[in-house]
Amino acid sequence: MNNLGEAFTYAFSDRDWPVKFLVGALFLFLSILLVGIPFVAGYFLEIVRRVARAEPPFLPDWSNLGQTFGRGLIYIVILLIYGSPLILLACCFLVATIAAGIAGGETNLSAVGSLVGTLASCLAFPLSIIYTAVLPIVTIQYAVTGDFGAAFRFGEMWDLVRTNLGNYIVIVLISWAVSNLIAPLGLLLCGVGILATYFYALVVSGYLYGLFYRATHRPPLAEASV
Repeated sequence: MNNLGEAFTYAFSDRDWPVKFLVGALFLFLSILLVGIPFVAGYFLEIVRRVARAEPPFLPDWSNLGQTFGRGLIYIVILLIYGSPLILLACCFLVATIAAGIAGGETNLSAVGSLVGTLASCLAFPLSIIYTAVLPIVTIQYAVTGDFGAAFRFGEMWDLVRTNLGNYIVIVLISWAVSNLIAPLGLLLCGVGILATYFYALVVSGYLYGLFYRATHRPPLAEASV
């Protein structure tokens, strides 16, 4: 992939980008109330799909909100399924912490609670690394197909990663850096620009995901209807 730089300029190739950014920032703000999350997720998927299919380099419109919401909602379900081990560990840690606190002077119960909490903490880190590594290919697979079942075709996804491992590592690392280093820059402006920088980070990551699929030289997949 020789055109990685396009991921950072793609958002501004559209002359209507300020309006589209404004709408995206609004939905990010509504995500605080959970209402905007499916819309943002669906828009992110549409960017991946368009770039993967080498469609004109313009940001998607916010016109088809029903489809955007539907795909985003299904994507969230997929993320929750893949993230269920981490969610379970978080619950175990919370319960163990509460149990240890309630036990107080009861040494045995307190020790068990502390042990469970420690084990959950130790397992959480490697699982989070695995989740970070797997999430991009799952996202790409669902974005280019629109098929819920495709997100669980492990052999197909593994084959795609295995034969393009170098490119995959690059897009995972850059996406991680953009999400964790560039996105929070809005906080430097007293928090005013945080919505814009986070939305920009989503656009960059979406472009990178789509570019990875396009670089595999695989034909576009038929999309399932939502």
